[in-house]
Amino acid sequence: MAKARSRSVECLAARQWHDYQRRTPGTYFAETPDTLTLDEAYAVQAEVARLRCAAGDAVAGYKVGCVGPGVVEQFGMNGPIHARLFRSEIRNSGETLQYSAYANLTIEGEMAVRIDTNGVIEAAFPVIELHHFVFRGPRKTLTEQ
Repeated sequence: MAKARSRSVECLAARQWHDYQRRTPGTYFAETPDTLTLDEAYAVQAEVARLRCAAGDAVAGYKVGCVGPGVVEQFGMNGPIHARLFRSEIRNSGETLQYSAYANLTIEGEMAVRIDTNGVIEAAFPVIELHHFVFRGPRKTLTEQ
């Protein structure tokens, strides 16, 4: 059974990665009424990260999100959640962006920290997060995001 589960995670991750590349994120969630558990979503996320790195990208850092008071109301579950940040998605200040590169572009002000190898915060600075904001399921969930 573990092999079958692993295979379905691999298949969904491949689909998610393909959807992301086409700027049509999350098509699975429009077709499948059941949602993933948070553990399943993290397994898919890890496999997508592996696929991205195999394609030449690299993990540049991590984020913690969904910590605000409205998360339960918006997504129906408690945060926080975490995700990887990729080198290919880092933009420099002043860089020109293409709106068409995003599916329903959303812009969020965030706070970032750089942590040294001893776990000590080296620096804190504001950042702007740009990402696709698409929910295809019948209700918004953190596992889809």
